[in-house]
Amino acid sequence: MRSSLVPAATSATSFLKPQLGTCKLAAAVALASLLAACGSDSSDSSPEPSPEVSVSVVNYFTGQPLAEANVKGVWHLADGSVVEGTAVSNAEGVALLDVSDVSGATRVVVTADATGFSVQSGAIAEPDAAVLESVELALQTVNIASTVDAEAGFVLENGDDDTAIVEIAPSTLVTADGALASGDVTAEVTFIDPSLDPELMPGTYAIGPTEEAGVLESFGAINVTFMNEAGDELNLAEGQNATIRIPAAANSSSLPAEIPLFYFDDALGYWVEEGSATLVTLDGNYYYEGTVAHFSTWNADQVMDSVSVSGCVVDIEGLPVANARIYSQGQDYVGQSTAYADESGLFSLSVRRYSEVLLQAAAGDAYDSLDITTSDEDLALENCLVVEPRPISISLTWGEDPSDLDTHFVGTSAVDAEDNFHVSYMDTEALVGDDQIQLDVDDTTGFGPEVTTMSGFPFAGTYSYRVHRFSGDGDIQSSPTRVVLNLDGDSHIYTPPAGEPDDCWSVFTITVDESGNTSLVEDGTWGDSYQCRLDAVDNAEEPNTVQAMSSAPATPENPLREAVRSKYYAR
Repeated sequence: MRSSLVPAATSATSFLKPQLGTCKLAAAVALASLLAACGSDSSDSSPEPSPEVSVSVVNYFTGQPLAEANVKGVWHLADGSVVEGTAVSNAEGVALLDVSDVSGATRVVVTADATGFSVQSGAIAEPDAAVLESVELALQTVNIASTVDAEAGFVLENGDDDTAIVEIAPSTLVTADGALASGDVTAEVTFIDPSLDPELMPGTYAIGPTEEAGVLESFGAINVTFMNEAGDELNLAEGQNATIRIPAAANSSSLPAEIPLFYFDDALGYWVEEGSATLVTLDGNYYYEGTVAHFSTWNADQVMDSVSVSGCVVDIEGLPVANARIYSQGQDYVGQSTAYADESGLFSLSVRRYSEVLLQAAAGDAYDSLDITTSDEDLALENCLVVEPRPISISLTWGEDPSDLDTHFVGTSAVDAEDNFHVSYMDTEALVGDDQIQLDVDDTTGFGPEVTTMSGFPFAGTYSYRVHRFSGDGDIQSSPTRVVLNLDGDSHIYTPPAGEPDDCWSVFTITVDESGNTSLVEDGTWGDSYQCRLDAVDNAEEPNTVQAMSSAPATPENPLREAVRSKYYAR
């Protein structure tokens, strides 16, 4: 069951005052960002953004902090002026952007870059309405890293494949002041497949300051950067062009033969159309090939043929929740849209017409979700989304293959710890004591997400999470598969361990003592199908006593790179 439904109000005046809360913006960690959304008291005047913003920069695949990342914040003020701040992340991956006066900001864009990682940006409109408290940016590791001669023409190829991803003519790279680059240049290319996680894309999917200007449906993207030995960023000289080839996103349907190209403007915080690309087939894989006049993140997109979905968000008492974040994710297309509920809990956002869409709403640690099917007309939801406190959540995502991965969450369901609950596709809900445990959906067609939420741990004991390969080609390890656990206010990110993959991945075990204190251990082990289906919590193998987000058990360096090499991208 996706949602506990409450009839939608016929007017804003039927709502009572919402509860207090805070808001956190996170980019590229879908559930973490969703559950860090905000709720505020509508009787208060809109608070001013803090002059100091804490930015956490982490590795998308492991959750480990990234030190020495370059971070930039851009505040767009109501009078049209712009305030910028820069900082470098410390050993904990935290950078503090300190700006003197950003009152009245209408838009904030925060960008981070680190050596060996792709650039990532987060953007939020109207930060007075959703208080910008802190930002988390999760960066992908690059897919192609190469040292090239700046004065020679060169081709950047796709890993072990011979496919040319970037082609540049001789003596076309320059510094910011227009000086011709010379000597060795570090080139980095990152493939962005938003099928795996829509928030891998920088910013939002909007083509303007707000989504009213239009929302994109993506068919794949890449980020390309160049840097000389002095650490200066390089780009194409004025009047010069380069050829790029973007791997088509795995979940893209009906690939257009011609498609517009958009680049992400990290100062404005939205996508700008420039040029077009043509669909080509190379070694059985689909790419969008186009010519660009500068480098940044390039996206093969089309503006979504959309309809509006409107509704309301309330808490378990039926009170409206202001500034709850509502997030849509296409299930049969690659795209997302975001809205924040107004002071009466009302919202409206754009989604693709004639499509399957997952709606999610969150405020603090309260969460709800709903599957909808759109037509060619705007949709007004009959019932409100009801966000219930779910401080514990587990999100499972993967690629196109295997088509069906399953969540298995097993834990103590009695005081004597002799009985266990087992939440999976066979039984998606469990009421244990006074605590609700729920799996929102059983996804059988690839990608996910499958989200398991809990209101709390009902009893002392152990709770184990596993991922089972139920059907489809490929394996859990190369899909790639990713699990995000939100526990005690912290996010823990897991990717499959190294070694020969089997059909069951034991991910982690949580032990709860009599006082309610939790201890988290990463299992990181493989087993057969039987192990995943066991109701007992004890693993068939002794788990590795490694804390979450540690460097072991070893994982592939970059699951997306492995996916590219195994021809994962759309065929």
